[in-house]
Amino acid sequence: MTESSSASLESGRTQTTTATPTDLQAWLERECAVLGRVERALLIHREPDGEWQPEAMLPLEAATAEAATPLLALADKAVAERCPLADPYDGLLAFPLHLPNDEHWVFCCRHGERDERRLTAMLGRLQLSIHEVGTLRLRARLQALQQGSERLLAAHRLLAVVVEQGDYAAATQALVNELATVLNADRVSLGRVEADRVAVVAISGTADFRRHQDQVEQLRLAMQEAYEQGRTLVTPADDADAAGALRREQGALIEQVGGIQVLTLPLQVAGQTSEVICIERPRDPPLQAAEITFAEAACALAAPVLRDKARGSRALPAIVRERAWQQLQRLLGRGYPGRKLLLLGLLALVAVLVLVRLPFRVSADARLEGAVQRSLVAPFDGYMEAAPLRAGDRVRKGQVIARLDDADLQLEALRWQSRLAQLERQIQAARARGERNELGRLEAERDEAKAELALARTRLERTRLRAPFDAVIVEGDLSQRLGGAVKQGEPLFLLAPLDRYRVVLQVPESELALVHPGRQGELVFDAFPERRMSLTVERITSESSTEDGVNRFRVEAVLDGDMGNLQPGLEGVARIEAEELPLWQALARRPLRWLRLWLWRWLP
Repeated sequence: MTESSSASLESGRTQTTTATPTDLQAWLERECAVLGRVERALLIHREPDGEWQPEAMLPLEAATAEAATPLLALADKAVAERCPLADPYDGLLAFPLHLPNDEHWVFCCRHGERDERRLTAMLGRLQLSIHEVGTLRLRARLQALQQGSERLLAAHRLLAVVVEQGDYAAATQALVNELATVLNADRVSLGRVEADRVAVVAISGTADFRRHQDQVEQLRLAMQEAYEQGRTLVTPADDADAAGALRREQGALIEQVGGIQVLTLPLQVAGQTSEVICIERPRDPPLQAAEITFAEAACALAAPVLRDKARGSRALPAIVRERAWQQLQRLLGRGYPGRKLLLLGLLALVAVLVLVRLPFRVSADARLEGAVQRSLVAPFDGYMEAAPLRAGDRVRKGQVIARLDDADLQLEALRWQSRLAQLERQIQAARARGERNELGRLEAERDEAKAELALARTRLERTRLRAPFDAVIVEGDLSQRLGGAVKQGEPLFLLAPLDRYRVVLQVPESELALVHPGRQGELVFDAFPERRMSLTVERITSESSTEDGVNRFRVEAVLDGDMGNLQPGLEGVARIEAEELPLWQALARRPLRWLRLWLWRWLP
């Protein structure tokens, strides 16, 4: 149990999204009434990797840390053991409910029941009723999903209505009309931003609004205020939303109309505000967060459509012809020396690409590995006690790399040693009494105890993970897992010898035909970027792997010359000499190969 769990209980019931607090509180009160003699009860839940959060409690006042600590401790233990637990001495009970996705719910209580049969009856009652919590949670989630689906469907319907319109004016009018219907608004207005000034272009239910210039001007000022701040404004605002935002024009609009609340949203496309929406609704009921989110999402979907329709007032071919002719005049006419210099530079670049020839080299990711690698695995299930060494450390043969907790094994060995001593005494007594049958049985048990003692000592020795040879640790760092559980056969360390290495290259499939055994190349490790090392391709394997959508083959190479202070695990980039090509062909080889494959696939 953590301090944050106790703190959440002291602060009372927190907000939850799994089920309604009223339903959970009603369930808890009903169960406590049926169980009887319940002094304090909690219904808590925990998400994966989260803390305990109270969902219902009885009595309703917040539990102190002193009262909550034993209940949470028993809840942790019940979840860990996946079974109900009861402490008859302290009158504590915890009944867990395990839901999918590692979500845990626990009913825990302090009671005055000391009768064992009554306690068993309480557990039986909880066994039948605890699953109602899961049902309540599932019902709440289904309701949330249904509401989200309805909002998403409404947003797409609104977008479809806007898309269907033929021009910008019709699209803006359709948008404000649909928003007014969906949000039950008295009026929805839209303003277009031009040269940092907002102009009202559409009002719901109104085709000609020039006769109401006073109201239109106040609408424009409210939109201008939201545009200049670049944020959504809700007026009147709660305390959390009121900080840092000016709402003078929003307030003036409310005073002018009376009895309304205002939601003003800037519509942005590519970081630029193109339009502003102003929604006026009766103050009762107030705007909910879900409605504001829906309005923002719907407007975000509609903004690119409105931008395209505004641009679509001109024919596309005419726009293209005009822009192309304009650029050609600037290139061939007077002035614009930069464009002319750019053209000369492009011609010079083409000449260089065609005339200059360069050796083409295949680049591949490289990793240094030991020629032989040995894994150290957990000999049996246990807990990590010490791991003084980790990846990168050098070890000698027989050196202890890590140690498992041997407390249980020590007790096991001591138990069998005590049992062996007890049997020896019993054997001596049987011999003194001359009881041969009893003597034979005791000697058989003594042999079994010796075998078990030898086995326990062997397991004790195996808790020390030792290096099988002089090596460097390539993989493995258990310093963050001290006290954690390990499973039998789980790889803990990977060792490589200190004197034999190989380089593993990951060559892309498209370049594999250029790589052959015996080809020379160079390698630069990330750790030594100033040092180039020669290598020779030794073997091309059929082992392949896919990374970032590229199929790569494993190619093995050996380093030429002194390896110095290298160690397994170093990564770098290798370049293998292939053939000499014109510069343009060397640069365009991959795109041309892709184009040829694409044409082969799709052309008849």
